[in-house]
Amino acid sequence: MTGWQNALGSNDLVVAFESSPYSDAALDFAVELAEQSGATLHIVHVQSLADYPIDPDIAGSEAEAETIRSSLAHVRAEVERALGSFSGKWTYSNEKGNIVDRVNEIADRYNALAIIIGSSTSGIGGVFHRALKGSVLKYMTKGSGRVVMVVPKHPPAGDERTATGPEVPD
Repeated sequence: MTGWQNALGSNDLVVAFESSPYSDAALDFAVELAEQSGATLHIVHVQSLADYPIDPDIAGSEAEAETIRSSLAHVRAEVERALGSFSGKWTYSNEKGNIVDRVNEIADRYNALAIIIGSSTSGIGGVFHRALKGSVLKYMTKGSGRVVMVVPKHPPAGDERTATGPEVPD
């Protein structure tokens, strides 16, 4: 098998995850999709500046190392909470380097059917994020060679799974 035939024979999904509402939505979608399809989830967190302390007074110290460990443990705990009662198989990987390269490597390792990512961050934060990291969405869709699913921050209107309560603006 080659090409799409090979990918279509896979039952694995890769989810790029960072601590953001956009990644939360992508992971929620992936969990529901995996529950319905029996897919295995491979959640990938690629370390970014958000995982590192900004305090120059602790740079290079054990305190800095502990802050980083704590931040990374917090990300994994977010993933585990999101998986909640998910009954399927899953893996979690904490990576360093270029997010597009690392996610693609994990997708290649498992011959994933698709990569699932959250939609782009909007507003001034999104502009700053893209200036620092480039558009992950742009590079992922152009360079992955496999299906990339982009999940909006909120489920469709009228979806009973939508949380109740007032809408919180971005």
